[in-house]
Amino acid sequence: MSIIRERLGVEVPVWAAGFAVGEVEYRVVLSGAGGGFRIVGERLCIRGFGCATLEGGRLTLTVERKALEDLAGDAARLLEFVVVPFRKLAEAAKLLGILEACTASVGDVVKATGREVVDLAVSLFEKGVDVGPIGLRSFVELYVEKGRYPTLLAGAGALISGELDSLVNVLVGGSGKFREAVKRYLSCIAERSGLSIDLNETADRIVEDMARTLVKLLASRVTAVFYTAALEAGMFIDGIRVVRMLDYRAMRQPRPLEPGEALLEDGSNLVTVLFNIGRGRLPDEVAAVVAAVLGAGEVSGFFEATADGRLVLRLVVDCLSLAPPSVPEGAWKAMALMAAALSGATVLAVDEFENSLHASAQELLLEELRRSVPTVIVATHSPTVVDAARSLEEIAVVELEAGETRIKRVANPRELAEKLRRLGLAPSEALLYGLLETAEERGSSGP
Repeated sequence: MSIIRERLGVEVPVWAAGFAVGEVEYRVVLSGAGGGFRIVGERLCIRGFGCATLEGGRLTLTVERKALEDLAGDAARLLEFVVVPFRKLAEAAKLLGILEACTASVGDVVKATGREVVDLAVSLFEKGVDVGPIGLRSFVELYVEKGRYPTLLAGAGALISGELDSLVNVLVGGSGKFREAVKRYLSCIAERSGLSIDLNETADRIVEDMARTLVKLLASRVTAVFYTAALEAGMFIDGIRVVRMLDYRAMRQPRPLEPGEALLEDGSNLVTVLFNIGRGRLPDEVAAVVAAVLGAGEVSGFFEATADGRLVLRLVVDCLSLAPPSVPEGAWKAMALMAAALSGATVLAVDEFENSLHASAQELLLEELRRSVPTVIVATHSPTVVDAARSLEEIAVVELEAGETRIKRVANPRELAEKLRRLGLAPSEALLYGLLETAEERGSSGP
């Protein structure tokens, strides 16, 4: 959770962080009806914890029993609040001794029967709870408006409404033994102190208050864990970088200094991204890659300010200072890919990867991206890129069918790899000769 604190400035409760650090799976359903994408449904699951489904602003929670029991672990202290309504009265009437005596004689029964109520609440959440409208259109919105996180977290306990009220009623209905134990406790106080206590009314109020408090505690803590996981999913989505159709003309032009390290799809803000990543200097990793792409002995770079305060990047290649128009497109392409990789990319998607790069530069950059980014997706027509795949499982075939783009996996990649090895063919040659059969083609051809 230190990443969330460092990147978002959000403090996450220890009990929430303990669950949200697990493996998080996020699924989203988008609609393009009416132009533009719209989120119509999301499902956020945490391995070993549970799942949250958000559709139409309604939140449904399903949580595993072990996780719920851990979250309600301090419920025993909740049961002690039975004493609270009488503590001030007892202090005022100097009856603390009576209070303690009744707690000693009946307290264990109250706690034991109260534990049954806690178990019932856990079973209700385990089956799944429709929390109802929560004023949140999507989990992605939570990340986009991450400044609201502390408010949402603090207000999570206020979720008690609608369907959650029905949970309170179920708990009250299943709390007969607990109610009787509370009445025995109240009767003990009344008999020893001479106070007049309406046993039924007071016991009913205490049972309902406990049920309401317990549901609010579980709902708020469970929701907070999912909110925290949503921030993790949001950071992953925010880390997706796409590089396509680079605008080399814009890269070579002076650029106003802007905050941020996210590279635009066309790379037009490359100069300021490199300036921000390198804290005012060209990052060494970028310079080293550019040197390898250009076949130079040494490359460095510096940022120069124009008269109107904009920035220009100048490269020094083997002691020769190059103005932006003199820098080859391959070098700009290498800098753009490295800038995207160094900006905290979780997924990097590159269209027409081979453009402006000779074969050795393609191989070099692929290896650099493998080391720098968890997941890299490249669209290519280059045999060099295809053959750089470490296995056929990394290759997908993109085809246009009936006006739709379809992405297909290679059928039986291990079997095919062995066949290509025997024939002495590379994956790119298998594509050329039509030997790279996809899973869909294998399925339609029959056994």
